[in-house]
Amino acid sequence: MEVETENGGNSDGRLLDFLSKGVSDYLFDVGATSGVKITAELSGGEDMKLVTLPQDRSSGRSILSWQDVYSSAVRWRQISEPCDPVVWVNKLSEEFNSGFGSHTPMVLGQAKVIRYFPNYERTLNLTKTIIKEKLCVRSKADKVIDLSKDDKIEEIMRAETCEELHKIVGEDFWVATWCHSTAFEGKRLEGTRITCIRKPGSLGYDFAIRTPCTPARWSDFDEEMTSAWEALCNAYCGENYGSTKLQALETFE
Repeated sequence: MEVETENGGNSDGRLLDFLSKGVSDYLFDVGATSGVKITAELSGGEDMKLVTLPQDRSSGRSILSWQDVYSSAVRWRQISEPCDPVVWVNKLSEEFNSGFGSHTPMVLGQAKVIRYFPNYERTLNLTKTIIKEKLCVRSKADKVIDLSKDDKIEEIMRAETCEELHKIVGEDFWVATWCHSTAFEGKRLEGTRITCIRKPGSLGYDFAIRTPCTPARWSDFDEEMTSAWEALCNAYCGENYGSTKLQALETFE
């Protein structure tokens, strides 16, 4: 069955409204032409209302943000994996404001987490590289721990386990990777955090990857995602896309 709708000029509905209704019962193929007409072929036999995307009147192009695209994946996951919580972190008001984040342990006490432990050696080496570059780490209380003295950097580079690393630093600590901004030249964004925490007593160490999500961090990466999405849309909607002319392809990014 083919469903077709024309843009009447006043529609501000979203394609995602259609996608969220069809994910559980239908296989569909959706195509859009300049935000004016959208068609869909459904494998089901029921009629479904198909709405058009909001449109930028000045350019004639449909307005679809990166969050709209990811919302479709979120809805799909919520339906297909009802036991897994899939939410927008920035909508968890209290947790978001206090710095809610994901926690992916590779070593949990004395146990190796089978699913993530294959990344242990790589993460340990990355931790040492970051410490060598910055000459410091952050404590559990978010204070700077200076490691530039007493040959500690040399000892850290020789460490082969997270336990040895923790003993050299002397307390629980974390370091952060960095991402270079593509939206603002020269800007660096905090990536994921690598934490090393000693368990009480003699129960080993927690060596994990944590990704905090605070309002400031969300704002930074929202700008990055918006910029990247606009660049992708411009590339696919530009005059050079699909061209076989060498000169046109040289300017295509």
